[in-house]
Amino acid sequence: MRNSPTMHWKRILTCAIAFVISAGFPGAATAREDDLVKTIRIVDQALVHIDTGNGFGSGFLIHDNETLVTNRHVVESIGLNGSVKLRPVIVRAGGMSDLGAPIEGSVRYIHPEFDLAIIEVTGDLGPTARPLPMYTDSLLLPRGSSILVHGFPGMMSPTTSQGIVSGHHREFSDGSTYYLLDAAAGSGSSGGPVTDLEGRLVAVASKVYDAPEDLGFKWCYALPSHDVNTIFGDDTGIKNLPSLLSVQELIAEIRNSDQGSDRINSVKRGLQTLMKTRPDLKTFFIDYIEFLNGSRPLIVLQRPSDARDIMQIMLDIGRESARWGVEYSMRGGTFDPELETLIRQADEISKNWGMILIENSFRGKSEDTQIDMVVEMIKPLAQQLRNSTIGLNAICERLEVLYVANEMEFRAADRKRFISDLSQLATVATYLKMGESIEMLGSNPELRKAPERLRNAFNDVSDALASTTQAWESIDPACRSLAEEDMAGDLRMNLMSLGFVLAEEDIYQIEPGRTTVSFEVTRTGRIQNMGILGESTDSVDIDIHLIDPAGNLVDTDEEYDYAPIVGAEIPAIGRWNIILINNHDVTTEVVLQKWLK
Repeated sequence: MRNSPTMHWKRILTCAIAFVISAGFPGAATAREDDLVKTIRIVDQALVHIDTGNGFGSGFLIHDNETLVTNRHVVESIGLNGSVKLRPVIVRAGGMSDLGAPIEGSVRYIHPEFDLAIIEVTGDLGPTARPLPMYTDSLLLPRGSSILVHGFPGMMSPTTSQGIVSGHHREFSDGSTYYLLDAAAGSGSSGGPVTDLEGRLVAVASKVYDAPEDLGFKWCYALPSHDVNTIFGDDTGIKNLPSLLSVQELIAEIRNSDQGSDRINSVKRGLQTLMKTRPDLKTFFIDYIEFLNGSRPLIVLQRPSDARDIMQIMLDIGRESARWGVEYSMRGGTFDPELETLIRQADEISKNWGMILIENSFRGKSEDTQIDMVVEMIKPLAQQLRNSTIGLNAICERLEVLYVANEMEFRAADRKRFISDLSQLATVATYLKMGESIEMLGSNPELRKAPERLRNAFNDVSDALASTTQAWESIDPACRSLAEEDMAGDLRMNLMSLGFVLAEEDIYQIEPGRTTVSFEVTRTGRIQNMGILGESTDSVDIDIHLIDPAGNLVDTDEEYDYAPIVGAEIPAIGRWNIILINNHDVTTEVVLQKWLK
């Protein structure tokens, strides 16, 4: 049917009105684009490309132009005080966003739990550099919130992608909650800022999860800005971080202090600095060993109370090491031969350090002063042994509840309690080892001739050790095993990852005392490595000694029940003995495994 002239002009008029409206009044899409350009320009002032020499990452300024936030995993390979190259975002002629000239930066802080680190900017990022404004609400962004991810994903120029908060994820290993984002991100985005549409920091891009291929997407995990704020008590930026002093600087402080208690206080401060600022167990133990070796020649104990302070330092180290061990396990740490070697070295130095100081300080002092020094050194251990068992049954009851808690319901407060309780269990086990060492010294027959106050001090440790052991063995074995167990399943996996093959597994009924198991090595033509792993099926403390054909002690797990004997080089042919020591007064079943490589 033919259109009438009236219909024709109505259509023309309608189109003309629509054209005028669209031309005169920009729609939402155009306004949104203008807003995004402004937001990205705000973020670009804080955005920085990071080159560690081992890889690349992203970071952003916070609080001031010296404090740069990034991910822990971006910088942990170069460690504290490691140097990085930083490049700010610039706009070149023609409007292209690019990277400016590199300047220097230094890793100043690596968070012990979260995937966060701080770089100190030691150069000038330029006149346009500005710290990123913060989203300060303590509540998480709800699902569906619009976000922008900024960074350098695999390229040398900045990018921004848009998406939403798709969900929230509770991470058991560090107790934090992550945002799940559907925005595009890649490995170079690590440490980059996630902002809202106003350019305020709401999160830090941390890792990318590849969903199954049939789903066709990737999740970007991001740490909420609240976790960034936990690094800072206030807005003082880099100045609020713990002082990162080298071992040499800490030793120099001891050297420059007055003798006696001043130097001992310097030792305390030095150890506290190491504990607060070293990001992982390996770094701590390397510096700890160097620090103790370097400080010992500088210290001369002048008063009996100095000896007491030295012992208190060792007890503090034992407690802190127990906590770190729990943290290491909670973060998914598994058996590491290099770390195991460092722990053994540190343990040997710790056991000898205080005694060597005492012996060196004896010179020129009267016998009474010498005895008083030993007495004062022993006293704190007896007291700490007794204190360590306070509330053990209550701890076990809490752990029973927390240990079976659903992962999604395992709140951060619960996690802190869980770690604290496990640490106290591990501390009891640590103090018992220290008490046994002191008791062995006190069993010397020559001590019968010593003055009464010295004998009483050793007897006090023995009494405390006996009561602590009784309290320890009276708690539920399942609870006690949380501190004593050797995580055998994880250890087997690690033995396999190191190239070991399970050669033999036997089950033995081991009575109290010593039991010897013999085996022949008949393969010829090369040197082999052996791994020995033994575990009691009912959590009884079993020590293992590996004896070579010549009768020499090759290795033992006596100090470290949680780790197997690994890497013992054995000759091609020979008769070997494994001595199993049952430290309890009950017969136990032991699964003994021999691994070869």
